[in-house]
Amino acid sequence: MQRPKYKKIINIEQITSITQLLAILEDLTPILDQTDLSNLSSFNDAYIVITQSYIDALKTNWFKDPVTVEKLSIIFARYYLNMLNRYAAGLATPIVWRKAYESSGKPRPKYLSLLIAANAHINHDLPLSLRQAGLGNAARVDFYKSDKLFRQSAKEVILSFSEPNEHLNFLKRRLRPLYSQPFISVVLHYRHSAWRKSLDTNTTQQDLTNKTLKIAKFLR
Repeated sequence: MQRPKYKKIINIEQITSITQLLAILEDLTPILDQTDLSNLSSFNDAYIVITQSYIDALKTNWFKDPVTVEKLSIIFARYYLNMLNRYAAGLATPIVWRKAYESSGKPRPKYLSLLIAANAHINHDLPLSLRQAGLGNAARVDFYKSDKLFRQSAKEVILSFSEPNEHLNFLKRRLRPLYSQPFISVVLHYRHSAWRKSLDTNTTQQDLTNKTLKIAKFLR
């Protein structure tokens, strides 16, 4: 049965805080799950968990520069939300994201859907977000400090869903480190690569697109 087209338009300009961002993400999951963008619902759930971890850390002044961290979080999320708006409006979306939401014609493992979407958002959108925010080496400490938040959040993300494949779900439940550690390592690799690319003035947006598409082709 064909799912209805995703049509929700989000007022991106109204997002001025990370708590507003969280509320929008929480509203999105049930909508995505019932539309033709259902391949993104697990990614959106993961985004919620990670965003909540940032909110908790910001409340405790865990970051050296919390204002900049929140600013970057909003800029970064707008790339994802703008893609959804363009899709809802019937406009062309970035090709790196089309690889994440298009159906492959068969059920995907949940972790693979997560990695394909993370590839688009981190390898392509994150370097652009870092440049747009005007961040240089001064933000390095907080950027790498976020790795700890991701490691903690990833455990919660993995607990939040079941795999459609019985054997893979058994591995996830019984041998969780074997299931989760490759996922965590790959996403951290994406993040560190994005940081380096953001500082490399020779890396163009087309270079980022080409790299992201190459990874997406391997994952699919």
